[in-house]
Amino acid sequence: MATARAATTGARLEVWVTNVRLAPIELNATAIIRNVDLSLVQLYLPPSLPIHPERGVINATVRVEHDGTRGTRLGLDAGLAGIELERPQHHVTAPAMRVTVDDVTLDGGAVAVGRVSVTGERLSLEERAAKPPRKWPVQSLVLEATGWSSRRDAVQGVASLRATVAGASASVFVTGARIQPLEFHATAILRDIDAGRRALLSAPRSSRGPPPRRGQRDDRGRPRRPRARR
Repeated sequence: MATARAATTGARLEVWVTNVRLAPIELNATAIIRNVDLSLVQLYLPPSLPIHPERGVINATVRVEHDGTRGTRLGLDAGLAGIELERPQHHVTAPAMRVTVDDVTLDGGAVAVGRVSVTGERLSLEERAAKPPRKWPVQSLVLEATGWSSRRDAVQGVASLRATVAGASASVFVTGARIQPLEFHATAILRDIDAGRRALLSAPRSSRGPPPRRGQRDDRGRPRRPRARR
């Protein structure tokens, strides 16, 4: 058995390793992470990732098992608080979320994910590209995925997402999912969409005023547009 502990600027890391063998290599390890700044995770993410964590605190437990027969297996149970995520033209905030990952297997260059769950009671999505910016309240978010794999001969995975967006019920169902190359089939079901909210999704009207009436033309024969009122 082996243990390790470290602490810095309020964050704490503890690791326990048990059932260690050297030939062949076998071990069980548990890592407990407390009060870690979520923005530090960005240092370990690929720059091409479309979403970047800007702020938040993470508390997590990570489980690792390894043996020569079944390869490496991972598990994660993480709670996040005060989250802010940034992506081009969008900003996401959430007071709290929980992420659980079970039965992740790394074997021979292949990746298999047994189950993933993401839940959050309240989120806010801000669309900054819109003029003026729009905010979409999201409630009761539940994302679940099972049986995803990068092996071509593996059973295809499934996933579902349920949430209430601006008072409307939204559900997404994914089937035939593979990790590499990324493949899936998705069906989205929307219920009780407010007509005012739907209008916000449509293309903005031109600031040049309403279209010209039939028969109104200028001295060059082009349709004449009425002057905008001041």
